Amino acid sequence: DVILWYVTIVCISLSMISLVLVIITYLVFSEIRTQPGINNLTLSCNLFLAQLVLMVGFDKTNQVTLCKVLGMTTHFLWLSMLFWMNICSYHML
Repeated sequence: DVILWYVTIVCISLSMISLVLVIITYLVFSEIRTQPGINNLTLSCNLFLAQLVLMVGFDKTNQVTLCKVLGMTTHFLWLSMLFWMNICSYHML
């Protein structure tokens, strides 16, 4: 269990660092901020927030209200991420 915990933390952290680099890239270079670029930027922001809430809420199950709020927020963010993936796929057609 400890090894799985560390692998999870390392992989999510690397993903979040990469997402921050993607977000910075889209904010710095205005020529890539086309409609598909803005869709990718929003998808990246959403995925970053979903992973952030997941990391923050790992061990917050002993507080019932906080656990419910984090659960609903996590659920919303992952569903929203699927929505943005659908939008990005639609613009690729």
